[in-house]
Amino acid sequence: MTAPDLKTVAPSVRDYTLRAKIGEGATGEVWLAADLTEVLRAVKVIKSSGDGKNSAILEKELNGVRQLQSLGATHPNICLIHHIGTTDEKSIYYVMELADNTSPDPNEYVADTLLHRIQQKTITHQQALDYTIQLARALDHLHRNKLIHRDIKPANIVFVKGVPKIADIGLLREWTDNVSTIAGTPAYMPPEFIVDGSGDVYALGKVLYEMVTG
Repeated sequence: MTAPDLKTVAPSVRDYTLRAKIGEGATGEVWLAADLTEVLRAVKVIKSSGDGKNSAILEKELNGVRQLQSLGATHPNICLIHHIGTTDEKSIYYVMELADNTSPDPNEYVADTLLHRIQQKTITHQQALDYTIQLARALDHLHRNKLIHRDIKPANIVFVKGVPKIADIGLLREWTDNVSTIAGTPAYMPPEFIVDGSGDVYALGKVLYEMVTG
């Protein structure tokens, strides 16, 4: 697989070999990783600031991961969380299902996301409807369990063995939390800046619009 940038130092994750950094966001990095049996996974590392300044962020994401881990196995359209742990550097990491690889080169990795499919213009109207129904059921599952995702968008929907799944749960919170109105991606937030389940539904509507219009 693609080697990481030489300037990037891979964190120490027990029982996994981190092969390449495949994503980066506000709260951490996502790495392509292999376990001891060479099964490939995605590993997100939420780095500690070392001075405790981001401890609240770490705790909130960890709480969301814990809750999603208990729900993932019960719904086919929510990305599975396999394991949660801490690195030697005292950062938190969690191991997830890896999205399908779209690269024709087996030594490269390009995640199969809904954004990728929209950009490639490969989605039929029937597929757009099918994907939306599956994702709506996944959101309903989250909402019935008093969780909101807060960042539904094409880049955060991955395909695992061809099945669309909601991923990237860094902003996932309990519905009862005093959550921030500025969290998420502005282009997918409702104009009223509603921070509850209806905000997720609005975002999914925009995702459907993108699928059918390209």
